[in-house]
Amino acid sequence: MKILVAISDQQMGESVLEHLKRTPVRNDVEIHFVHVVQWLPNKKEKESWPGLTEFAEAKWDEASQLLDRMAKEFRKTNPNCDIRQQVLHGHPGEEILRYVQQHKIDETVVAPHQRNELSKFFCGNVSAELMQHLPCTLTIVKTTK
Repeated sequence: MKILVAISDQQMGESVLEHLKRTPVRNDVEIHFVHVVQWLPNKKEKESWPGLTEFAEAKWDEASQLLDRMAKEFRKTNPNCDIRQQVLHGHPGEEILRYVQQHKIDETVVAPHQRNELSKFFCGNVSAELMQHLPCTLTIVKTTK
């Protein structure tokens, strides 16, 4: 079985890890920790704004470190699971869907952002998008505060 765990920040990651701790995970499960960086500068933007490349690299590094922390914490209680980590770039819903299809994921676990209606209108709602389009089981974990 393959499970994708989509993590966008520390708080969401902790909520998902708490859920996974309460859910028995077999040793033959393959866990994919994934984070999607929504924006990276194109060549023209990099040329126009000095320091933008460093900013983008820092965002990528932050995402990698977040996944490292989540994988390390998960491994404490599931030392025999096959754990994979991947930072993606693009629209979160589209990239998660593409990853699920490419890797034949059986279940996707997410924790939604706590957003107001205006923010949802402008930023979208990744959980709702995934619910409509994923070809696998979607588990939505309530975010702890």
